[in-house]
Amino acid sequence: MIETLLLDLLRHQLPDAVVQRYEFRAVRPVFDINHFFVCGEPQPDGKTIHLWAKDHEGWLTMEATALIK
Repeated sequence: MIETLLLDLLRHQLPDAVVQRYEFRAVRPVFDINHFFVCGEPQPDGKTIHLWAKDHEGWLTMEATALIK
């Protein structure tokens, strides 16, 4: 589910972008009893978006990379 929220963040921020590739990796479990955050940042090449989620304590829980067109 969090991997989908990361992709939703990208689609919300860049609605016209075409996602060519999307890869994600779970790093640490996160539970719905606490808040968590989804974050993203475009990379200097303009085609790669780094996405990540962190838990309520700031620990990285998932990271992803999207290649857009």
